Amino acid sequence: MVAPEAQLRRALGHQSLIAMGRTAPNPPVACVVVDRESGKQLGAGATEPPGGRHAEIVAIESLPSGLAPGSAVLHVSLEPCAHQGRTPPCTERILETPAIGEVVYYARDPGAGRGGHARLEQAGCLVRRSSSFNAGPFLGGYLRRLKGQGPRFHLKLAVSADGYIGVRGRRLTLSRDGALSFGQLLRAHLDAVLVGPGTLVLDGSRLDFRPATVFLRNEMKTKDPFLDELLAMGFSGLDIRDYQPARIFLSPPEFAGRAEHEQEQERITDQVGGRAVYMCPGADLPDLAGAEFPGSLRARLGAEGLNDVLVEGGSGLLLALERELGSGDRLYLLRSERTLRELGAAPDDEPVPAPEFMLEHEYDGSLELGSDRLYYGSCPG
Repeated sequence: MVAPEAQLRRALGHQSLIAMGRTAPNPPVACVVVDRESGKQLGAGATEPPGGRHAEIVAIESLPSGLAPGSAVLHVSLEPCAHQGRTPPCTERILETPAIGEVVYYARDPGAGRGGHARLEQAGCLVRRSSSFNAGPFLGGYLRRLKGQGPRFHLKLAVSADGYIGVRGRRLTLSRDGALSFGQLLRAHLDAVLVGPGTLVLDGSRLDFRPATVFLRNEMKTKDPFLDELLAMGFSGLDIRDYQPARIFLSPPEFAGRAEHEQEQERITDQVGGRAVYMCPGADLPDLAGAEFPGSLRARLGAEGLNDVLVEGGSGLLLALERELGSGDRLYLLRSERTLRELGAAPDDEPVPAPEFMLEHEYDGSLELGSDRLYYGSCPG
């Protein structure tokens, strides 16, 4: 039997992942209401897209009727908001709900909504901050952006067994079904997907979320709460019309296929939603090789209201971002069991080596995804 505390952490993680990718520029907040005596879950909710209900409101509105006053404890991943924005303050709805006798939150809000703790305490509601649930894996991008540091980067790279990312001048698929499914899961729960100029020209990248046909085993366990929830949820309930990440393309100044690519992106937007954003290094942004590029890119993405951005390559973009990576940024290395030659490279092809920092990073752990192995970790602070 799972202890109530473990069930609570699992429920908060599950609701957090439901919110991730759908709430920017707002935080992906989770809320779970439990019975004070037994710890049994009474209600739960995740923050809805901008303009919708906050997690606390969703959870409160899911509660059964007839609860005794003070019989419930509201757990929320982020300090409840205390200001009037597009929606009323969550603190007031909490105070108007007699069943809630205590509020527990797991991260302070640095944004405009801060002050919820003080407001609840002033009104006589028992409120405290706890560290028993790690909200960082889910709220880290929002908290980073609100501190003026821009969004959190999630760098994903596929490599051959011998450490190459492809060959010069033509596309070569390195990943098999398991790794491809993982990439789609990331797209489904992050705010945006970004590719560099070389990848755009070579692949004509679409970057839309497309549910994969391969279901990753949900019994996999990692050392990472975000990945655990991602793999546990899989593609259950995900629909391409329910969510699409922003699709961000770093376009070279002279890109012959730009018009056709924009037309395809317009079709994708019309069919499944989302938006395409084009940025040009050397024009909209500093040159890719310049020292100012990574900071400027992160600031621009933050100005777009993005909390978590998936970076899918290529090598030039990853190398440019290396010097900007910092606390909380995440790395995912998908290593094939096959060498570049075994994956289809010809003898006269020029191999493209993977960035050394992606190969040499001290990852937190790894797991098998079919015939590929995923290495995952975070950058040190």
